Amino acid sequence: MRIAKAFVSYFFFCCCFFLPAKAGSGHQDLSAKIEAANKIRNDAVAIDSLFHIIREYRLSPQDDLAAKNNLVFRLSASQRFDESLKLCHDNISLSRKLQQDSAECVYTKLLGITYYFMKQNRQAKSWFEKALAMAEKKGYYKIIYSCSNNIGGILIDEKDYARAEKPLLRALELMNKQGAKKEELFITRRLLATLYDYQGKPRAAEDMYKATINASLAEKDSIYAAYAMTFYADLLWKQQQYAKAITTGQKAIEIERRSNDKNALLTSLILQRKYIIAQRNFKELASLDSEIIAEQKQLFSTDLNKEISETEVKYKTAEIVYQKQLGELAAKKKQQLTMVVFTGVILLGTLLFVIVYQRNRARQQSQLEAEKTKAIIMGEEQERLRMAGELHDGVGQMMSAAKMNLSALEQQLQLSDEATTRKYQQVISLVDTSCAELRNIAHNLAPYSVQQLGFADALRNLVQKIDEEKLAIHLFMDPLPEPLDEVRASTLFRVIQECINNVLKHAEAHNLDIAVICEKERLSVSIEDDGKGFDTQDTDSSAGIGMENIRKRIRYLDGTVEWDSAPGKGTLVAISIPLKM
Repeated sequence: MRIAKAFVSYFFFCCCFFLPAKAGSGHQDLSAKIEAANKIRNDAVAIDSLFHIIREYRLSPQDDLAAKNNLVFRLSASQRFDESLKLCHDNISLSRKLQQDSAECVYTKLLGITYYFMKQNRQAKSWFEKALAMAEKKGYYKIIYSCSNNIGGILIDEKDYARAEKPLLRALELMNKQGAKKEELFITRRLLATLYDYQGKPRAAEDMYKATINASLAEKDSIYAAYAMTFYADLLWKQQQYAKAITTGQKAIEIERRSNDKNALLTSLILQRKYIIAQRNFKELASLDSEIIAEQKQLFSTDLNKEISETEVKYKTAEIVYQKQLGELAAKKKQQLTMVVFTGVILLGTLLFVIVYQRNRARQQSQLEAEKTKAIIMGEEQERLRMAGELHDGVGQMMSAAKMNLSALEQQLQLSDEATTRKYQQVISLVDTSCAELRNIAHNLAPYSVQQLGFADALRNLVQKIDEEKLAIHLFMDPLPEPLDEVRASTLFRVIQECINNVLKHAEAHNLDIAVICEKERLSVSIEDDGKGFDTQDTDSSAGIGMENIRKRIRYLDGTVEWDSAPGKGTLVAISIPLKM
């Protein structure tokens, strides 16, 4: 449980800094550039932009701190922890030399943020406490309530509810006294309400939500009132106050429909759907489902346009740097050209022609092989997609219709005795199980997540769906230097998925370790379980057939695969493929 992570991340952005800003249009332009980089959704693009600003421009102390503040967050969110920690430690040392107490305090707090992202709560809490002590001495009240809030969030994560309340109440008191931003107040109140809910104090949680709603409405801030209503409705639903939960959730939805916060509206609609299902109000459910689908489509379209815009920004930035470097290189070369070079160019041109011709010929052959491989693999994927679609849209829809008809018959049949009712419930349960199994088969046949999320996120998503009680999977993945092409991503995902299924079906294992490691121009994958193992020489068994299928797929990618296993000793699958065809 890491319920405080979003709140810590928010305070990371909202912390105000205490270094003087330089006046003038130059400072305003740089501040605008930093703000634009902060708004980029893609972490990799934002990191490149911030590094470029820090290296290329002479920043004021405040702008430098603001840029590095966001840079630490982006690096931590991208799991580039070594860079984040080095940046913080280097700037703490520099701040001490320059006697910049406020900067030292901020970077100390940023170390806590980095360790929090690394899931090292003890280290994170220690750095937050150091920053808090420094801020209290100097009177940096915004860092005081930010660190207090973060410490309270960590204590909630650790289920230390008794100690979590004090720092959160202190943060709230200081925010009210100093006139904190409404966003900051909302998050702290939300944390307190969550704490009271976990402590088994529903009345205190309810009072906190009501106070937040009333305060937001009094300030004519309807959107934060809607946020609080959404959380309050979920609390009511947990208390089985379904009618009140639906009414409160509907008020939030009506406010969010008038706002531009599509994410909040979609969240409220999905929660409202849960409440309506609990009340078995299927008439309203149909219209609500239609609105949810429409909002999801619109949100996806908006996110796609933002991603395209961010990619264009990255391309233009790279183009500017390239043109600058090209101009400098051309100026140097112009001074060094002589007549001797002319003769060398002719000889070199002849040599290059021969080399290029041979390389082009080899490249054409390689491309033909690659297209052949891609056609085979993509043909398999298309057939899987077709079968998955037929299962989902054909049989799946009929099963769903059967369930709805059975549910409708429940009222008409007027079941009187317990045995008949039990058999009816068993039929409903069997239909539910069949629907779930159909969905699983369809999803296994067609890895939509690879096409939508990319290889890395799709693999994490696959691992998260495995029930930990059946198999505890530990995934370690290096950041990929660049996305895998469609053929490599789909094929490698299929192979790993097949290995996981084999472990679930045959290995009787309790733990499974998966490591994806980038080594120069190759990608290595190891899959190791602690199951019963098998004889790798037994090629006549089903295991031998499965091994040959995996070996063929990896061979298509110009890669290698090896098995190390013996009865009673678990199994290790080692895969290595080139990153590019």
